[in-house]
Amino acid sequence: MKTTNKLISVNKENDWFSIQTESIALRIYFLSDDIIRLRADFTEKYEEASYILTMTGWDDKLDSLLGNERQRIELLEPEFVENKTHYAIKTASLTVKLFKDPFVVKIYNQDGKVIYSDLPNRAIQQDHLGRVYHYSETRDERYFGFGETTGNINKKGEHISISPKDAINHDPSKTKNMYKHIPFYMRVDNESHHALGMFYHNSWESEFHMDSEVSGYWPRYSYFRAEGGDIDVFFINGPKVTDVLERYTQLTGKPYMPPKYSMGYLGSTMYYPELPQDCDDAILGFMEQNDREQIPVSGFQLSSGYTVGPDNKRYVFTWNQKRFPEPSRFFKAMEERGCPVSPNIKPGILVTHPYYDEYASNNGFIKTADSENPYTDSWWGGMGSFVDFTHPDGRRVWKDQMKRSLIDHGVTSIWNDNC
Repeated sequence: MKTTNKLISVNKENDWFSIQTESIALRIYFLSDDIIRLRADFTEKYEEASYILTMTGWDDKLDSLLGNERQRIELLEPEFVENKTHYAIKTASLTVKLFKDPFVVKIYNQDGKVIYSDLPNRAIQQDHLGRVYHYSETRDERYFGFGETTGNINKKGEHISISPKDAINHDPSKTKNMYKHIPFYMRVDNESHHALGMFYHNSWESEFHMDSEVSGYWPRYSYFRAEGGDIDVFFINGPKVTDVLERYTQLTGKPYMPPKYSMGYLGSTMYYPELPQDCDDAILGFMEQNDREQIPVSGFQLSSGYTVGPDNKRYVFTWNQKRFPEPSRFFKAMEERGCPVSPNIKPGILVTHPYYDEYASNNGFIKTADSENPYTDSWWGGMGSFVDFTHPDGRRVWKDQMKRSLIDHGVTSIWNDNC
């Protein structure tokens, strides 16, 4: 077990502060007066390779991937002072105090009230299996966030699993693992209503325990645990919830303005694309029925049945000619009805896919950790490999396939599924 229970020193290094503990040196970065990054890399390599952050203050191996979507800012360089028990670093909005023994990070607002505190003697840890932990004290507060999860809006007392699943027929009262799990949440103080966001920049499978455990050895606490990687947490100040959300989306990206038709009723069903043949005519018949019933439909989500091959498996960027003999004609007919079609595509390629070798020979797949071979795992209908969108060749092959099989037929919008 590696712990960070004792602070040895704090030093200014380039644009960050180096925090030496008894086990490792952590880093703290000030992106703005209200966004603070604390990172514990137990390998102490501190490599930067993020496909998530759209605002950074450092060089990143994937800068070219995000291109103009990534904003490079100048980090703040606040002064820090050493006291007998702690170091204090101040911005215009916050004061961060780094206590020495035990090492604890505490964040104070302008009124001098604590809005965040680590759990003493149990702040940041790595166990013998490589799992990493971050513990914090809890107060009279509520917790909101975590992306697409079921259950109560306030997650206090809950255990949240960050492990995305295609949760078909899920039980909304029990199931937590759904498509979009995002390691971000807000703590809102019940008395002051001050909101503080916490975003964990870690894509390993992980868990949040939100004041769901009780121990006689500790004050009330919450914690984040990941199967690997870093404790890389961004503290995002409010004080309002809207302030936190604005700053969080500055950090991780804002959505493009959606087309007007996406705000209307979107038809979507697996039924029509799964018919044995003439699925295109069946969908056009559905549109005619809506016309008779005076139900306006502004878009149609085409599920993956259109890609099913003779072995009944789904092969992205292929067409089942019995179901859709003339894709261009179908898309044109739907556009003329004012109902653009968004075909379903998936980021996994079955090993039996007719284009599998094209991806493999062009560095298109995520590889195993110890070789140049494509990583394979269970997928829709069998074993498959997964497109490496961080690699230029993977993106190129993907775009070529999309243009050839969809855009050239008149498609103007895409449904990214299983992502």
